Amino acid sequence: MKQKILSAYFVLFHLVAKERLKQKDIIPRYIHNHLVCVLSTGILMWAYAFLALLTISDKTPFYVGLSMSLIHLFSPLLYLVTNNYFFVSNIFIGAGLIHQSTFAYFSGGFDSNIIIWFGILPMISGVITGRKGAITWSVITTLTFLLFLELRLTGHVFPEVISETGKIWAQSLIAFGWIYLSTIIIWVYVLLNELNEEVLKLKNQSIQNLVFILSHDISNPLSVIKGRLQMLKKNIAEKDMASFEKVQHATQSINQIVDNVRDLYSTELGKKDIELKKIQFEQVVEDIKKNFSDRLQYKKIYLNYYPNLQSIILESNQGLLTHQIIGNLISNAIKFSPEESPINIHAAQDERLTKIVIEDKGLGIPENIKNQLFEVKAKTSRTGTSGEEGTGFGLPIVKVYVERLGGKISLESKTKEESTEEHGTRFILEFPNAKKLSDDETK
Repeated sequence: MKQKILSAYFVLFHLVAKERLKQKDIIPRYIHNHLVCVLSTGILMWAYAFLALLTISDKTPFYVGLSMSLIHLFSPLLYLVTNNYFFVSNIFIGAGLIHQSTFAYFSGGFDSNIIIWFGILPMISGVITGRKGAITWSVITTLTFLLFLELRLTGHVFPEVISETGKIWAQSLIAFGWIYLSTIIIWVYVLLNELNEEVLKLKNQSIQNLVFILSHDISNPLSVIKGRLQMLKKNIAEKDMASFEKVQHATQSINQIVDNVRDLYSTELGKKDIELKKIQFEQVVEDIKKNFSDRLQYKKIYLNYYPNLQSIILESNQGLLTHQIIGNLISNAIKFSPEESPINIHAAQDERLTKIVIEDKGLGIPENIKNQLFEVKAKTSRTGTSGEEGTGFGLPIVKVYVERLGGKISLESKTKEESTEEHGTRFILEFPNAKKLSDDETK
């Protein structure tokens, strides 16, 4: 049954939207929203039109209701000639307001229960066009209501030419209408969610397959290139060494990009299991020093840390903490630090959490990108003090893994323009539930 309803709906949708789909000049969602609202509210428009015919002695509400119901019904056809969804939705909603106002005026005016329908128009407009529509029709319906109120306060006599039976049916339509509309809205919402989830699942699967295929296919030839470069290095003439190092650096950058993309995507999908065990933070720092010894020596940067690190014990994953978290932050600090400057690592621990601070005296982070550093899609990559190029993936990876390990990350930074003496960046990591090892556990 659901499939038949969907098939019939999409036939109607493609009839209405065929020009827009051909020209690709409007997001289909707007037409979907409009069409669903027309189908769900149309029955009430026509019900009130014929109720006016049968129970109101003055035929004006019927003729107005009939005209507005036709405009309401055929309003989606305007998409055949225009892509202005805001204009088309205003035609559709305006027809509803005129119909409701006319029926209300001839059935008691301000005292008519029909004006309660004014409240649904901003919601419908918001569903179709977003905030702009909701605000627009909130203003229009409020002004219409205030007009009815003003007429009532000034003693205007509204023509109450509806029969008692008509009042009963009008009241019934209000109760039925709100129940019916809320049911339809929820049903459509759930249905669209199900469809979107299915589409997103298929897209995610395709993206995942593509990421891992590309990562695998790039990694294989890249391994060959890296191996050959290592073999060729001892035979490179002095005059060609600068060019060789650039090629080597570019190869390392490509390798880093591949690893970062693969790791970040796997983590976001929850495909990687993280094994936690108790580790000494001092060992993490020692590994970092070894990993970055060449870069530290090349830029004559001093990695300082305090001897009390031996007492800092974390329940964490040593590989992730060393390479993906601390390693990325140290790499960043080296990149943006001038030669012969320090990078300081501080750590402190209490019964509740472990706090790690990595501090450099480098360029600092400009205010306009500070709040976007951990966003994958944001363009935050900058050139380092020695011309190092970045990928922009490092800090998003850090944030993902810190959160996966139950921690949080924040930063403080000042550029040279903000402070000539205190410029630099501090990354603050906080991990909860850190515990000290006993002597037996550390052995």
